[in-house]
Amino acid sequence: MDLQVLFEDENVQVVNKPVGMTLGDGFLGLPEEVSGIEIIAKNTLAMAELERFKEQGTLKVTYLAWVCANIPDESGQLEHLNWKKVHQVYQNTLVRIAPETFDLGIIRQEFKYIGHPIIGDQKYNPQTNYTGGLLMHSSTLQLPIPFTDEVREIGAPLPKAFPRNLRKDFQ
Repeated sequence: MDLQVLFEDENVQVVNKPVGMTLGDGFLGLPEEVSGIEIIAKNTLAMAELERFKEQGTLKVTYLAWVCANIPDESGQLEHLNWKKVHQVYQNTLVRIAPETFDLGIIRQEFKYIGHPIIGDQKYNPQTNYTGGLLMHSSTLQLPIPFTDEVREIGAPLPKAFPRNLRKDFQ
């Protein structure tokens, strides 16, 4: 399967990973059920730079996710992330997530903890009645380009299967 390349230079390649694929050399470590931006380091020096950017907090990723229930607030902060409401349909809310961690398990746990698990999350919301998969997408990336002073803002389009509107109350 061909990957959509969003950015590439001699040290890194940024791709739009589809659901159903795992990239063993992906820096963000997106699981099979999450689509969106993934970074591939082309050499060990670039990998070390990416790790340094990650530790400094200059490498940033945002996610879009549909969560269960109506979230009355427009934005909020949890232990490891900030979120903002993007859209609401029936009892489902689309949120933009700006995490402080690259551990998607923690992000998924935090939404479960506040009573708004991510729709389709079989691991942290096993009683989900949505069968279309985990509704989470790695949507934007702030990437300091290794060995330069350049910082790029890169976006990944939503996959066709990612709902723009959910017309049913899902758990």
